[in-house]
Amino acid sequence: MRWWELTWPEFEKVDKTVALLPTGIVEAHGPHLPLGTDALMATYIAEEAAKRTNVLLLPTVWYGNTYVLDKFPGTISISNETLYMLYRDIFREVARNGIRYLIVINGHGGNADALNMAAKDVAKETNLVIIIINWWIDLAKEARKKVLETPEGHAALIYSCGRPLYGCEFH
Repeated sequence: MRWWELTWPEFEKVDKTVALLPTGIVEAHGPHLPLGTDALMATYIAEEAAKRTNVLLLPTVWYGNTYVLDKFPGTISISNETLYMLYRDIFREVARNGIRYLIVINGHGGNADALNMAAKDVAKETNLVIIIINWWIDLAKEARKKVLETPEGHAALIYSCGRPLYGCEFH
């Protein structure tokens, strides 16, 4: 159930036990993947989870922090301080709106410090329980193993049927 599509009277009536927050970044992912890959992956996982469990889905936080890939065109990196304050304020608002458990589906490693700090601070001052899932670590062990075995690692081309994956058919 998409939080932003509800009217406020509808929102008053929904189950506020659990909400999901996808987060990522807009950054370079090689020449073959979209700049929004991290946010898109987190959004997909959160949308599927929300559909299957009928919990509230918050809008994706598309911005994050990187200190490595900001050299590439199209990357948008915000400071860790700004990111921390953004997460902190979102978490506070989620708590103020009566959510009991917030599950953050994080799609970018550079967000982890700000997420953890904001979660710790907001948990001290509210009753909100915040669970942070770094999907590529917590949910995708086999996929991570395949990616890390490639020489390029992050966003590397995956070869299958003798050529880059985007040149192969999916079955």
